[in-house]
Amino acid sequence: MNIRKAALFLLIAAFGWLSMKTLGPFLVYVLGAMVLAFIVRPIYNGIIPLIGENLSAGLMVLCSILVVLLPVAFISILVVDDAQEVISQVNETQIVDLENLETRFKEITGQDIDLTQNLEQAIEYIFSLAFFGNFASGLGVLGNISIGLTIVLFLEYYLVRDGEGLVRWMLGVYPLPESIQSRLIRDAGRITMAVLRGHIMVAIIQGLVAGLGVFIVGISNYFFWTFVMIILSFIPIIGSIGVWGPASLYLFFSGSYAWGGFLLLYGVLVVSFTDNFLRPLLIDKSVKLHPAVIFLGVVGGIFVYGAVGVFLGPLVLGLLQASLTVFRDHYTEL
Repeated sequence: MNIRKAALFLLIAAFGWLSMKTLGPFLVYVLGAMVLAFIVRPIYNGIIPLIGENLSAGLMVLCSILVVLLPVAFISILVVDDAQEVISQVNETQIVDLENLETRFKEITGQDIDLTQNLEQAIEYIFSLAFFGNFASGLGVLGNISIGLTIVLFLEYYLVRDGEGLVRWMLGVYPLPESIQSRLIRDAGRITMAVLRGHIMVAIIQGLVAGLGVFIVGISNYFFWTFVMIILSFIPIIGSIGVWGPASLYLFFSGSYAWGGFLLLYGVLVVSFTDNFLRPLLIDKSVKLHPAVIFLGVVGGIFVYGAVGVFLGPLVLGLLQASLTVFRDHYTEL
């Protein structure tokens, strides 16, 4: 390597590092825009001949607002309210005597503590982190919403309209043979669809179906428990039974034998059938992603990227697996 190439590489590395520092605080929003653009791209391709590129991209942004962003914001508010109510109910019913714990804490440490208020603040922080990622710590919730929506919608418009050109440019500057580039793109597309349809969609549907059963039997705070069941549906073996199972036992022991039996049968027959029917139907058998990879990706993704991490976490780990497989199969060509 001569001095001129070394100088050019050093310059690229310096500006690359500065670019990452610049984009770092907004990475979650950039990735969120990429997810939305990927989802709506097939619809965009179908309507381009009818209304043109600009109007088609604008319509996709409008659809994202109405179908994704507004419902997610509304549901998140309901879940937070339900979670705070669950804490209040725990304290009022003395299942966990928070006042006694506060008294004991003061006796030991000599300091006053309001556990109820701290738990409620923790829930607000967790959900702020879940929906806005680590960037949430730097601004208020309203600031996050304003900046986040602006970045997501602005980038989604241009990623939908000009995304193919961006991919071509990236492939043109990336020093890999065309055969390897083609395989990477093909594997990335398959893994993306497998994660989106075969794991994320199945977990959401299973959680919603289980939540319907909880709602029918009259268990309060069903928005919160539905959210919990969606998260549990990513966990192998446990799944949403971690909520509707104990709930059916609670109904039995409280004397509601009919509702307890109904929820138990509903969970065993309907909820389990949903998982057993949809997962084989939607998962691409050629994409081998272990359930443990999906679970770790979801948990880590939510912590790092926020709500969009439910999709991005498993996708990042899946793409790492695909890249390593391509490296192994094409090592001699490099």
